[in-house]
Amino acid sequence: MTILRTLFDLTLGTAERAMAALPLSSARWFALVLLIVPVLLVARIRPQTLLADAPDAARWRDLRWWAALFTLPYVLIYFWAG
Repeated sequence: MTILRTLFDLTLGTAERAMAALPLSSARWFALVLLIVPVLLVARIRPQTLLADAPDAARWRDLRWWAALFTLPYVLIYFWAG
């Protein structure tokens, strides 16, 4: 057994086995949560922090809107095609 495989089994092996045991419908909701949580975390960042080095405070420079915009198609695909 290689060192990398041993490290994987120690760190992520248990999580992998637990997720493999989930039904597919649960995995779909888990994937949706993994897509939505980063957007929520980015939404918590203050606008002053995001726009500190920007020449102006234009709405299109706000990273929170871009994170939501780029994640929306993935969420829609998982919701309707899943």
